[in-house]
Amino acid sequence: MNRIDKPKLTSNQLVSKLKNDKGVTFRYEDEQSAEKFLHDRNNYMRTASYRKNYIKYTKGLNKGKYINLDFGYLKELSILDMYLRDIIVRMCIDIEHDLKVKLVNDVESDATENGYDIVDQFLNKYSYIRDNKLAATVSSPYTYGLASKYFVINKVKNKKKVRLKM
Repeated sequence: MNRIDKPKLTSNQLVSKLKNDKGVTFRYEDEQSAEKFLHDRNNYMRTASYRKNYIKYTKGLNKGKYINLDFGYLKELSILDMYLRDIIVRMCIDIEHDLKVKLVNDVESDATENGYDIVDQFLNKYSYIRDNKLAATVSSPYTYGLASKYFVINKVKNKKKVRLKM
């Protein structure tokens, strides 16, 4: 149904649709700059999604069009979203790193834990990681040496799968 109701449009056609069908103005960002932004910097779905934060006319000649919505506002919101995503990604990477350091420190501090038992328990619980993700590292020239150092590699004939054992 979407192929008929919402056909593929060029950046130029999307700007025209925003202007004519949705009532978006181009006072702060001209139409040519908007076309270039949609073509080179961002996609329509992400940029246009912010229009849902604006009110539409409910009756009259402009019914269904947005009230006081300029493309410049949509562009600014999408840029702010990009910066927010960048900050969140960096935070997640930092949090992941800190959690890994804490885990290693906890294992090092526990005289009853050798570290291998935790890995065994994890891989037994999530066997798809062992059987699919780790097994795939065997065929890579970059990780084969590391995989073969820590795992016993058994190739199963006729199944084209590699089985790893700790």
